[in-house]
Amino acid sequence: QEPEQSYEVDYSGEAAEALSPEIIRLQALQTVSAAANQGKRNPRPKVVPDYISRFVYDLYHREVKSDEQDSSEAVAPRLFDEIGSDRLALEDLIASYYYDSVADSSSAFLTEWFALNKNIRNILAVFTCRRLGWDPQRYLVGKGEVETLLLQSKAKDFDLGEKLPYLAKVLQIAEERDIARRERLIDLLKWQWMDEWTFVRVFDIDNVLCYYLRLGILERWANLNETKGEATFRNIVHSLKGESAQVLQDFKKAQRR
Repeated sequence: QEPEQSYEVDYSGEAAEALSPEIIRLQALQTVSAAANQGKRNPRPKVVPDYISRFVYDLYHREVKSDEQDSSEAVAPRLFDEIGSDRLALEDLIASYYYDSVADSSSAFLTEWFALNKNIRNILAVFTCRRLGWDPQRYLVGKGEVETLLLQSKAKDFDLGEKLPYLAKVLQIAEERDIARRERLIDLLKWQWMDEWTFVRVFDIDNVLCYYLRLGILERWANLNETKGEATFRNIVHSLKGESAQVLQDFKKAQRR
């Protein structure tokens, strides 16, 4: 019996010094996809974040059936074959893995901060789906108690009023039709959340992190003048036209059934 091929890659030494960090990471991900495509375990290279390694592995993984290894039907289809052409689905999948990874952070602040961002995103997505009659399951990121209630609850507050103290503000933001104003309200909500978090943590590292995040918010709006903002908006609309057309076709097909 031939020894199992190893997909572990050593990126130390003189050979690695001649490669750029981008090439090293690309080669690492190619190693992950090759292992996945052959039903091998994920080598989890250290040169790329674990959630990206997991994303690539799950996207290309084929599960080999041990009793039918010589059959042409011995492997299950790759996830890439199912959603590879759906950019929105790919973005949601890697976002879900990213949020999963930060949920295990040793920093309570980072865990809560990214939970806040995910919850705001999902609440706004479900609110929009309710208004347009779309299936919200396709647009939610993550799998947990909050996501389950967002999908199943018929209540106006999704039965999350006690669990998410900022829910009422998010629902008010969802009613705002002016996109620029909505974005400002979202950033204001995040700013207020950081104020509350750091109120009793004056000399804590969390204060430094919040200062950095606030600078990011200020820089974003300082750079987004009216002309640039309009150009950015038009680019977003243009990129979404193809996806919106596909959603409309799916909706029409569902209506005919």
